[in-house]
Amino acid sequence: MPRRRPPFLAAAMLVALPLAAAWAQTAVPEVVAEIRIHGNYRTPDDEVLRIAGITVGSPLGANAVEAAADRLRRSGRFESVDVRKRYRSLDEASQVAIIIAVTERPGVEKGGEMPGPMKRVRNALMASPSLEYVDGYGFIAGGRLSFVNVLGKGGHIAAPLTFGSTRQAGIELDKTFATARGGRLHGGYRIISRENPGYDIRDLRSEFWAEGSRRFARVLNASTWAGWADVSRRSLQ
Repeated sequence: MPRRRPPFLAAAMLVALPLAAAWAQTAVPEVVAEIRIHGNYRTPDDEVLRIAGITVGSPLGANAVEAAADRLRRSGRFESVDVRKRYRSLDEASQVAIIIAVTERPGVEKGGEMPGPMKRVRNALMASPSLEYVDGYGFIAGGRLSFVNVLGKGGHIAAPLTFGSTRQAGIELDKTFATARGGRLHGGYRIISRENPGYDIRDLRSEFWAEGSRRFARVLNASTWAGWADVSRRSLQ
C-alpha cells in the first residue's frame, strides 16, 4: 500500500503552494512599459518626465512612484500631483503603466518655467477703480487692488482704498477651500473716515472682522462671524 502523508503535512502544502506562487509572481522585477501624463498645459511631457525621473523601459523600484510624486511637488510648478501604478495585464505582473496627473500652478509660462517673484506678483494683480457720487456727501473715488491665488488656489488678498467724503484703507484675506464640503474664510482690517455734513462731524472707525462658513449635508450652509470696532468723532469746524 502507498504511504499516506500525515493530514497536517497535506494541509501545510495546500497553504504553502499558493503563497509560493504569489511570492514568485511578486518577485518578478517590474518594468515601466508605458507612461501617461494628464493635466499639463504649458509644461511639455518631456519636462514632466525629467522632473519625475521615470522613463519607459526602466525598472520600477519599491518606492519609485512615491519618489516621483514628491519630486513633482517639490518642483513648485504644480498645484496638485497624483502618480499611480497600473498593471497592463492580469497575467503579466512585470509590465506596469504609470499614470501622472498634474494641475499646473497659475502663471506657469510656456515651456513649464516658473516666472520670477516680481512677474508672479504682476500676474496675480488685479485693479478695480471706482468713482461714486452721493447727494449731500460728495464724491468718493478710489479703487481696489487684488492679488489673486496668492494664498493657493481660491485664496486672495485685497486692499481697498478710497478718498473723498469717505476715506478707507484696509486689507482683506479671502480663502475658499475646494473640498467636498466646501468652506470659506474671510477677514481683515480697515479704517474708515466718513464725513457727515448734516452735523459737521466726521466718524473715524477702525475694525477687525473674521468670518468662516462651511456647507453641511449639501443643502445647508453654516457661518460664524466675529468682529471688533472702535468709533470716534471729531468736529469739522
